[in-house]
Amino acid sequence: MDKQSVISLKSKLEMLSRGIDPVTNIKYSDDSSLNNWDNKILFKEVIKILDEILEGKLVKRGKRKKAPFILNSEQIKGIVISDEPISVSAFVRSINLAYSTDNMKKLKSSDITSWLEQQGFLSEIEYYDGCYCRELTKKSQEIGLTLIKKQNQYGNEYNVILYDRNAQEYIINHLSDISEFVIKK
Repeated sequence: MDKQSVISLKSKLEMLSRGIDPVTNIKYSDDSSLNNWDNKILFKEVIKILDEILEGKLVKRGKRKKAPFILNSEQIKGIVISDEPISVSAFVRSINLAYSTDNMKKLKSSDITSWLEQQGFLSEIEYYDGCYCRELTKKSQEIGLTLIKKQNQYGNEYNVILYDRNAQEYIINHLSDISEFVIKK
């Protein structure tokens, strides 16, 4: 909307706030809903906002673009590895809690699983009417991935891939590769 359109809109709202039809220039009757006290206050508040826009006080700010998820070597050395096999989401959550910042994108579980799929450690299969899940490949055992089957509250079975200590170390050692993969997506 250009400046002249905002000025025109403001002028029409000022007329409405005084109980005047901006098109016909005729005063509304006292019992008109447009002459309602609450509406008059609303019109005046919108007029104030339009004044601020015209004065340049309300400027639309673009979203700041966040930097990609990247850790330096010291941060990578500090990542805590679980001795127990854990899901990728639990592993990623612990990394993000320790190292993500407001100006950096968070690492996502899907970033890791997509990268592992590209590397041949996981494959995606359709298991039910357009629903997909990831499954282990022969190569998965090389890095310490295991699959367990669980059942949800409705009795439906689903796969959970667990990352043992070796798999977590493998991911940590390849975080820069995963970050590059994500940037190129």
